Amino acid sequence: SRRQKPSPDEQARTCFLLSAIGEIRTLFPLVLPIATTNYPERVDLAMLRAGRIDYHIEMHLPDDSLRGEIIRAAAERH
Repeated sequence: SRRQKPSPDEQARTCFLLSAIGEIRTLFPLVLPIATTNYPERVDLAMLRAGRIDYHIEMHLPDDSLRGEIIRAAAERH
């Protein structure tokens, strides 16, 4: 699939995030930046290069059975 060309605003946000990630890693080496998105297909490939976002964990929506377990676990806490 072909990626859409990012808008100037998206390019500016990507540059800011890359700069922030680099600065955080330099100033706070024990801090782990975490990123999340509902649109993984729109993530700029520059963000996925080595040393930027090191791990990619895909999480799917829970099925009905797991939703029930989540609700029961939450109810037990209250």
